[in-house]
Amino acid sequence: MLIETNRLLLRSFQVADLERFVAYRSDPDIARYQGWEAPFPVDVARQFIDEMMRQPPAVPGTWYQLAMERRADGLLLGDCAIHFRDDQPRQAEIGFT
Repeated sequence: MLIETNRLLLRSFQVADLERFVAYRSDPDIARYQGWEAPFPVDVARQFIDEMMRQPPAVPGTWYQLAMERRADGLLLGDCAIHFRDDQPRQAEIGFT
């Protein structure tokens, strides 16, 4: 799955995202508003990225995370979650970090 804007690229996670993913998820100012605690464990991050790489997008009843990359320099800024609802197949919920 790929979504492009002038400044951002929302794309599937890659193994190369691990270090930056752990870094921003370990920031206490970011974690405070999310469902995880800082520091974010590397093994949990690795498992998460592996799962997102294997999971097909747009499966009703599931969440799919996209990496949020700044197009200007390729920096991973965060991630965007899309919940494909099973009770309303034409609707989705979106969250971002």
